[in-house]
Amino acid sequence: MSAWAIARYDIGLSSEEWLEMTPRQFHALRKRELAHMRREEMLCGIVAATVANFAFSPPKPPLSPEAFMIHAPEHKPLEAQEGDGLLAALKGLPAGAAIQMETA
Repeated sequence: MSAWAIARYDIGLSSEEWLEMTPRQFHALRKRELAHMRREEMLCGIVAATVANFAFSPPKPPLSPEAFMIHAPEHKPLEAQEGDGLLAALKGLPAGAAIQMETA
C-alpha cells in the first residue's frame, strides 16, 4: 500500500500507470523524485543559510545549506561512481582469488 500511495500522491501516477509499471521503473521514478526534492531543499537551504549567516548576530562557524536540508545530499566519492574503488580493491587480492570463491 505504501508503494501505491507514493506512486499516486508523491509521483502523481494514475492507478493504470502504476499497475503497468515494473518495480524497476517505479524505483527509477522514485530516485528522480528524491533527487528533485534534494535540489529544492538545497535551493531553500542556500537562501536560509545566507540569511542566517548575514544576520545581525551571525553564527560561528557559518551555517551551510545542508544544515537546513531534510534529505541530505548524497556525496559519493568519484572513485565509487566510476568503479575505480572496486578496481583498487580487486588489485589487492591474490591471483585466482575470484575462482577460489566460486568453488567454495
